[in-house]
Amino acid sequence: IYTALFISLTFGTFGGVMSYLLAQRVAILFHQSQLEGMIKIFAFAMPAFVINKTMHGIFNAHRRMKLLTAADALRGGIAIFFLPVMAFLGTRVTIIPIAFILSELLTALYLFGICINYHKWAQLSFMCAKQLVSFGWKAALSGVISDLNARLDILIVGFFWNASIVGTYSVASAMARGLLLIPGAIQKVTNPLIVQLFTSDQKGKLHRIMDLLFRLGTTFSSIIGLLTVIFIKPILALIYPGRGAMLDAAWPLYFLIPGVIIFSGVTMLGTAPSSSIGKPENSLKIITVIISVNLFFNIILVPSFATTGAALATTISLISGLIYYNHLSKKFLRYSVPIKRVAALFAVICFLSVVIVSLGDLFSEFIVLVGSFLVLFLSLVMFNMVHKSDLVLFRSILLSYWGCKGSSYVQ
Repeated sequence: IYTALFISLTFGTFGGVMSYLLAQRVAILFHQSQLEGMIKIFAFAMPAFVINKTMHGIFNAHRRMKLLTAADALRGGIAIFFLPVMAFLGTRVTIIPIAFILSELLTALYLFGICINYHKWAQLSFMCAKQLVSFGWKAALSGVISDLNARLDILIVGFFWNASIVGTYSVASAMARGLLLIPGAIQKVTNPLIVQLFTSDQKGKLHRIMDLLFRLGTTFSSIIGLLTVIFIKPILALIYPGRGAMLDAAWPLYFLIPGVIIFSGVTMLGTAPSSSIGKPENSLKIITVIISVNLFFNIILVPSFATTGAALATTISLISGLIYYNHLSKKFLRYSVPIKRVAALFAVICFLSVVIVSLGDLFSEFIVLVGSFLVLFLSLVMFNMVHKSDLVLFRSILLSYWGCKGSSYVQ
């Protein structure tokens, strides 16, 4: 553990130094002069950021979910507290990221203090470091590429278009990816369970749990995504009063949501066919496919279609990632993602989005809401996406990892 933390500090420091040195070149590349100062500020937080990621992995292996929740709440609380303070001290936008540095540093100190209580100090091991680097560079690289992919469309929009268009698309992208926050959080809880079932060769229970997580993740995101499509314009008007230009963020969001919905099941499963079973190269392959497709279609579509092209490129890349994820899952876990049912649900979501956007102004929001959810509910039942026993089993899984008595996923 302490060897892993030392390696994280080393690579985080190296990454921070390289980010600082390359900040000007990146700013020039994307025609955004203000990026230079922001990148340099963020570079100082990179060592603490990487260490936090490592300690999150350590405590996730311990299944200390309450501790991780407290750490995330602490990080967010510190950032929320310092953001207005930094904004008050300076009007330049480059002042605000300092709040991020403070939140990462203080969270790292908090987690490291707890780590010392759990694990007595031990000398660093060269052999252990060699094994960790050999295994971890693939998972680390896939994480770096994943973070880059999450911002790739925004960067390319910034390369071809002006700052105002970048701003509206950034809002749409953040809202779309927000749909994946809860599936991603649940994945942290269920990943150790998948590892346990795989290592104990309980393939039947493993497939049942994976199928449950995928279907519930897709179903949940379908409901939230449809609500977002219906109410996105009132939400934007509430968040950005008097700024009518921000309503333009709704249009690319309509194209992003269907792709995010069908990928939410993968997010719920997380790294099941990769690092969770000792195959970190699979995670690297999946994200490489996604970012390659995303880059290709962004370069083709963004110059002509701006934010719409970026949204379409992202959705196409997520569909490609789902297909390749299914291939690896079948190969290494003998689990097949319900592609046909997901494709049918994707078509329904696209149809409902078109109807809402085209006819939403002709009817009251209540009629649109009831009608859309009636169609969605019938589709979920027809495609067998939700079973009665699912909620009981899912609740049992969560309770078992929060230390509650009387819950067992094996029944």
